[in-house]
Amino acid sequence: MAGLPDADAPTSGAVPLDAVVVPGVPGHGAEFGPKTYPAETSDFIKVMRECGLRVDYADRNRPRQRVAQKSIEVWLPQLLFTTVGTGAGNLLSQAIVMFIGTNRLAKAEAHARWGRRLMPDGTREEWFEFDGPGDELIEWAKEILNGGRPTRLRH
Repeated sequence: MAGLPDADAPTSGAVPLDAVVVPGVPGHGAEFGPKTYPAETSDFIKVMRECGLRVDYADRNRPRQRVAQKSIEVWLPQLLFTTVGTGAGNLLSQAIVMFIGTNRLAKAEAHARWGRRLMPDGTREEWFEFDGPGDELIEWAKEILNGGRPTRLRH
């Protein structure tokens, strides 16, 4: 995605990021505007950090518009991962369970759009979208971050 900061560049603590959060709401394209995030993005970032993932907003200093849903649906923030095959899938799966909750996970309709950088210089990225049961999102997340092709893709 053009214009993203180099996620491999040092952050304030001189530690490279595992992922950057990019604007957008999975499954809604540009419907809400170019700088829109799911309302719970900041909360999900905090949970991901608690699980050991180094993550931050791609546009750290910009005002952000948030959109909320009032339903059983869960919109997770759009993420671009720079660490593939390093155990990040297990950490992300743990964060999803903590964030959504075990009881709600099987009932929730989850929406996610995540990408991964495949070249160290950031020249090649792959993006995947998921729309389905929250409990299936766990395995889907592991597949993406372990470098495989997810078996469940949005068509």
